[in-house]
Amino acid sequence: MEKDLLGRGSNFSALFTVFALVAFLFTTASVASAGNPINGAKVYQENCATCHGDKGQGRGGPDGWFTGGGMAYGKSNISDAVGNTLNDQNFLSQTSDDFLKQTIVKGRSNERMPGGLVSGSDVDDVVAYIRNWQKAASIPVTDDTVWANAGAGKELYLESCGECHGKNGEGIEGFSPALNDQNFLDVASDDWIRQTIQRGRTSSVMRPYERGNPLANVEMEPREIENVVAYIRTWDKNNKPIPGLNN
Repeated sequence: MEKDLLGRGSNFSALFTVFALVAFLFTTASVASAGNPINGAKVYQENCATCHGDKGQGRGGPDGWFTGGGMAYGKSNISDAVGNTLNDQNFLSQTSDDFLKQTIVKGRSNERMPGGLVSGSDVDDVVAYIRNWQKAASIPVTDDTVWANAGAGKELYLESCGECHGKNGEGIEGFSPALNDQNFLDVASDDWIRQTIQRGRTSSVMRPYERGNPLANVEMEPREIENVVAYIRTWDKNNKPIPGLNN
């Protein structure tokens, strides 16, 4: 009897190990990009590297020109790149493949990034190539709407964000991205924007705004960050706010 129980225990242990391995492989496969990064590298260099840099460094990063105050980099080599930094670990860890795909396909309406430069399976391949730069673990980002005080958020935005991103979110070409851009607002969820404000970017002067973060220049309470998100969302022409909840 004891022998039989031991045998069953061993079988159960082996079965559990198999199931755990299958679950791990399934999870890994589900977060991996489906494209071909080898072809993606070629397509990226042909269509994206001029603005975003050959290594995704853009105007930030160790080879970009805009590194002053960056959290991770201390040197500022001259670069002609003017696009956003794509190899930024905070950006990659919170940005889904679908976000990247839609950005590549649609481009940005208020910036020098036209849509349609890359199409078909090449889009998946470029995403797979970009995803190879990610070292930090991915973090969950929801599609939940942030209901907060957009009026209070406007004041905070003008005080802490407007200098770089523009009074009306128009951005500064070659310096900071436009936030008042419909293609951006279509793909960026409230939580994605919230986490960007909270965590900042490791490769530019955009420090985190999270209270208690030693890297923050300006500290905001969680509700204050949500107020800023609510204000940015007022620029979204496809958003239908509920009266009394988002103002």
